[in-house]
Amino acid sequence: MKEVNPKDFANAIMQDLTEITDSMIVNVKKATDEVAMEAKDVIDSHITFNDFGRKGRTPGKYRRSFKLKTVSETSTGKSVTWYASGREYALTHLLEYGHVKRGGKGRTRAYPHISYGWQYVKDNLPKRIEEALKNAK
Repeated sequence: MKEVNPKDFANAIMQDLTEITDSMIVNVKKATDEVAMEAKDVIDSHITFNDFGRKGRTPGKYRRSFKLKTVSETSTGKSVTWYASGREYALTHLLEYGHVKRGGKGRTRAYPHISYGWQYVKDNLPKRIEEALKNAK
């Protein structure tokens, strides 16, 4: 423990608090990135349909279209979004919830996969943030 002049006591406390806060912020941002990557993997693992599509489409194009993007990053936080790039974004809702068949007779089967990623983030991100805050030095 270092000795501090009583006149500099407030500055010393502020410096220590700033160091701890900076460590917390870095840990929380890192946890956010890790959970986002893991959620992307969870979504990938729950794709149970054949990703072949129509004629002229490359196999696996839908799965490869998944991307992560940092939407905003401030000095105190970070927001990461999962999305399907290109024209594949239009399929996400149709595959997740099913849709009416051509001609209006019946519905297609739903293939929930995005909801698993959302649930994973909802369950794990608060725990990871709590760990990140506890492990700040």
